[in-house]
Amino acid sequence: HLSAFLYLMKGSYDNELTWPLRGEFKLVLLNQISDSEHHSASPSFDATTPDHAANRVMVGDKASGWGYNRFISNVDLHKTTTTRQFLKDDSLFFQLICKL
Repeated sequence: HLSAFLYLMKGSYDNELTWPLRGEFKLVLLNQISDSEHHSASPSFDATTPDHAANRVMVGDKASGWGYNRFISNVDLHKTTTTRQFLKDDSLFFQLICKL
């Protein structure tokens, strides 16, 4: 399986955000053949998210990830059809959609 996690990092807009971070995220593994049949998952940063993953990261802090140990199986990752291919030329492309 391929794992996928979101990690918060210290940034210049941290003062603009409300902490702990709350929002909707969609992590998308893009199909490299067509703009359809992508693989996605939506980890939520909500009241059930552990504080260690959603709290503001300060200088010297170690961020904790939030996501999926089993985002996609190796079989599905390497499976190529006429309309879908995730792994191409040893490359994967991800898209992250955020709604804060």
